Amino acid sequence: MVFPPGTDNISYASIESDTDTSSYPSDNELTDTEADMEQFNWEVIKTFTDELRTSIDNYGSVVPCVNGTYLDDALWVTNYTVECSNVREPLMQLKSSTYWHDRAQDSFLTLFPGRHFNNHYQIRCFVLEHELVCIEQLFVHENFEFMAKDAHGLVTLLKQFSVPIVNLDTPKAIFDVTISRELTDPRLVDIYPFGAVADGLIHLEDVYHFYYTRVKDGIEPRDKVDMDIIDGVLVVFVGCNASRLKKHAWCPKDVGNISFSTPDDLIDYLRFQTSESS
Repeated sequence: MVFPPGTDNISYASIESDTDTSSYPSDNELTDTEADMEQFNWEVIKTFTDELRTSIDNYGSVVPCVNGTYLDDALWVTNYTVECSNVREPLMQLKSSTYWHDRAQDSFLTLFPGRHFNNHYQIRCFVLEHELVCIEQLFVHENFEFMAKDAHGLVTLLKQFSVPIVNLDTPKAIFDVTISRELTDPRLVDIYPFGAVADGLIHLEDVYHFYYTRVKDGIEPRDKVDMDIIDGVLVVFVGCNASRLKKHAWCPKDVGNISFSTPDDLIDYLRFQTSESS
């Protein structure tokens, strides 16, 4: 699905007033300041919004992705879920995400069925010289029930699943996969040329570094991560001290870059916040 011209110029007021009108305010309920704003002409992108609505009707929910990049820096507008269940939510994510606005006219939007993401782990895998070299957690807001050092079952499953991919004619590739919480039912979401998608938790150069050295020393991730080597594969998860502000465009009441030495410290902090607000 290609973005029609002007999609990146949609205002928040227009989204609130003009989409899913049975659930959200109408233009007549806008404030005087908002009413003075030029209203967005939805007819220009009617085909686009109709396709969004059709996909949501077919799948129940969708997960938008732009050029291989998910919009999870904008989850504060959709209650911290990548799944969108009405037309308003993907539009709000597109409006709020900072990932794609500088290349709006060259972007392609893909809508994946939400059922493949709900209650699943989302993993990005790196194949270099026909070998599964690295896997990383795709969405920073997800809570994995185990640490990188305990990812033996996950690595074993991904090695088996990636056999057809590592045997492709191309020696290197990146692919996204979802796996159930029971470590079953792996599903290929998409596959990309090496270097075609933006860096996630670690830089692409770090993947090369690990392939040639087979050690973690010298790897400089984009944020604090939980990293280990399991059966020859570099496993990179979000660390307990990671700052969500480095990933999210904006987030109210975010703990920011407060440092927590252990998960228990974070739990104590959240308990304190809860008691203060009660």
